[in-house]
Amino acid sequence: MRRAASALLVVALVLPACASPTFSPSPRASTPPGMNAIADGYVDAVAPFNVGTCEFNAVLSQSAPALADLKRGSAVYAAILAGVIDRLRAIAWPAELADDANDLIDALVIDETHSRTMAAADTFDSFIAADDKLIAANSISSAAAKQLRKDLGLPTGEPPCT
Repeated sequence: MRRAASALLVVALVLPACASPTFSPSPRASTPPGMNAIADGYVDAVAPFNVGTCEFNAVLSQSAPALADLKRGSAVYAAILAGVIDRLRAIAWPAELADDANDLIDALVIDETHSRTMAAADTFDSFIAADDKLIAANSISSAAAKQLRKDLGLPTGEPPCT
């Protein structure tokens, strides 16, 4: 698929780069005192996103994928995003992190919306148009994730798949 594979590689929400969708916990050596539970909650909340990103990228990277496969992959990815958003909203963010956490949640809601539009596409052109919007939105969610990870003392990470 044209540029679709790049749509999700720019979002690095959780863990350092991996060769497959098998992940290990992020190091927490620089996590500020008292933030370990929040950092752990964040990593747990967004872990499904990494697996989903790797799987969605595999769908998007197929040679001549069928629109039905792309739509199905987009629907699964949108559902994963919805779950991650719910888990992030459930974290009791301290006041000093609330704005950055909300920035990430808001950005992921936009990513989810574009993914749902991709899932509802009736043509390749409409799918690609929605994918282009997701690609553009990824820069915002990636920056928000990077900031929140910095706040939590977590490594800023690499894209979850290579």
